[in-house]
Amino acid sequence: MFLFFRVLLLRISPQHLTSLWPIMVSELIQTFIQLEEDLKEDDEPLRNSNKIKKVSVADGNGPLAGEIAQSELILYLSACKFLDTALSFPPDKMPLFQIYRWAFVPEVDTEGPAFLSDLEENHQECKPHTVRILELLKLKYGDISASDEITMKSEFPLLRQHSVSSIRQLLPFFKTLNCAFKTQNKLPTDTQGPPFLEFPVTDSPRVLKRLEEYVEYDFLEHLEC
Repeated sequence: MFLFFRVLLLRISPQHLTSLWPIMVSELIQTFIQLEEDLKEDDEPLRNSNKIKKVSVADGNGPLAGEIAQSELILYLSACKFLDTALSFPPDKMPLFQIYRWAFVPEVDTEGPAFLSDLEENHQECKPHTVRILELLKLKYGDISASDEITMKSEFPLLRQHSVSSIRQLLPFFKTLNCAFKTQNKLPTDTQGPPFLEFPVTDSPRVLKRLEEYVEYDFLEHLEC
């Protein structure tokens, strides 16, 4: 489904996507909510039996108990690739998505003192989905280490791999998105980890060409199955 959505973004003009964006965004939100529930599941072992079954898999560090099933990893990677594709478009090429972007990536420093003081005053908090998922990933796996098998480059699209063996491998992706869209003067100068990303994207033809190539490769992989 998310691969189909990526094809639509590349093949349909922005004005004709207007009626489809609520559907695509709704599906993406539901998938991220499901991912959040999966990441919380380890803290609640006595869940209902109809919840997603967990399995033990091995990554570079050996077996991991309570890991997410491979079928669900495929879904979550596909959802992340769809978000990655939508974020990779220059804003003028995908204007309607800009009104939904705040629900997925932070555009202000949600950890700064000013933001926290506002929370104390308003007694509420609205965190983008990538922020909430990143917090759960760090709680479960810790921060990014050298053993995390993912290649992050300082350009969009971020995700190049075609499969993951653990949800932990998406931790660098979520960490990068948590920094990439914040107002630059709010980013700490000594920040380590995710590389600086050019946004908004200026080299539109090159980005669109890469998106075409990645979608084509993923589409052919599905045909072979």
